Amino acid sequence: DALSLLEQLLLKLQSRPSRGVQLSRWLRAVVIAHPAYLMAAPAARPHLAMLYQLLEARLGMMKPLMSLAGRLDFLLAQHQPEDEQTEADGPLVEYIEPDVGHDGDVEVEDPFAAEGSDEEWETDNDTEGDDVVHEESEEDLDEMV
Repeated sequence: DALSLLEQLLLKLQSRPSRGVQLSRWLRAVVIAHPAYLMAAPAARPHLAMLYQLLEARLGMMKPLMSLAGRLDFLLAQHQPEDEQTEADGPLVEYIEPDVGHDGDVEVEDPFAAEGSDEEWETDNDTEGDDVVHEESEEDLDEMV
């Protein structure tokens, strides 16, 4: 009989609330399989009222328990020993000193330069007679103006 099964399940749930997960499957099956009988039988009303009160009591405690669990997790995370911290807790950015040349100038790499472009461009250090190139360039500029 569905009513006697419901009664036994409620007694077990009241005596040992820790078995709620196991017993809730049986309670759900009884309520889903026999809803018309449980609503029509006058003897089932007190049992259904008791089931309702048990569920409301458990749901009423859910929000404060979840809040407490969140606070405990926060406190435990703050007091985590250093040996258990992960590498993600390290610095987000690391500053690396730039290379300084022999004359004290900082060597800067052009991030927009194409790969291998250093070989294609002529620099001050690549050719002799660099002064001549600059003098000719200045004369050309004067003639243009």
